Amino acid sequence: MFDIEEVSEKLLECMSAEYIKQNVMISLESAEAYEAKSLIVPTDDRMTKNMKGVAVVPYIPVMEDDDGRASVLVTNEMLEHYDLSAKDMFDAAYKNLDKEDVRIRPLTDVIMSMTLEGIMGDGADRCIRPEDLTGDIGDLYYVTNRSAYKGAISIFADDTYKKIGEAMGEYYIIPSSVHEVLIVSCESVEPGFISDIVKSVNGSGIVADNDILSNEVYKYDSNVESIVTLDMSGERTRTKENDLEM
Repeated sequence: MFDIEEVSEKLLECMSAEYIKQNVMISLESAEAYEAKSLIVPTDDRMTKNMKGVAVVPYIPVMEDDDGRASVLVTNEMLEHYDLSAKDMFDAAYKNLDKEDVRIRPLTDVIMSMTLEGIMGDGADRCIRPEDLTGDIGDLYYVTNRSAYKGAISIFADDTYKKIGEAMGEYYIIPSSVHEVLIVSCESVEPGFISDIVKSVNGSGIVADNDILSNEVYKYDSNVESIVTLDMSGERTRTKENDLEM
């Protein structure tokens, strides 16, 4: 198994501003997790400014083997040392993200093939292009990257979130973990139900603490072409009013 400290030292030896720009990637993580490192690691909210509870964090992939993956965070100190601005670094990171291979599959397909290969979606014939998605009632889709590692951010790659909206209309984004998100048409389910499920799963131990993304529920709003946070207090009030009318 690789030694992360040894790997990091070797990486720093060959590091440069250009190396960072060519290799930097970004991931979504919980705002709570980011807060602990907020003084040393920069963030960027150009895509997530309407999303509560999450933060965009830059990192550089270092190594991958059978035992796992290694990566190092891009810190403010590192940027200062190589005379690279946070803006230029994040501009490069979003360009790198746009090159990512986004994988979208029906959740039922993923569940039926619960092997690493199945989750990663290496069977390209089982993946769906964003523009081919449907808003059929009950259809739930799994969105990640090719490696299924830190893949929740991939919904922003190459405007995938907008392409999904153009194909299936407004949809909810369920923050399954830092590695993936689930999406479902707004016509399929009540947001309050989704919110209860998200909080229940996050509190159950099913998702490792460091992989929990958010307790919020998000929605693609076609009016602003952005992913926004649902105001669950308002949603629950409307639901109660509808129940009383019935």
